[in-house]
Amino acid sequence: DWSMDPAMLAEWTDFHAKVDALPELERDVFTMHFFLKMPQSEVAKVLGMEPKQVSRTWFTACVKLSDYLPTMSG
Repeated sequence: DWSMDPAMLAEWTDFHAKVDALPELERDVFTMHFFLKMPQSEVAKVLGMEPKQVSRTWFTACVKLSDYLPTMSG
């Protein structure tokens, strides 16, 4: 169980801290799409954004989190 692995727990803790440190809009888009599994089109509706803006915001957030995303498998 990965949740009992101290190294993985530390990694997830760091990852969540990085997500929390994103600017508000990037954090909202990332949280809805990554954690809540909402399609980007639905994120756009909820946040009152154009779908292309959601895509750009998602991309920007992923770039900022890129050091963490490849290792997040659990």
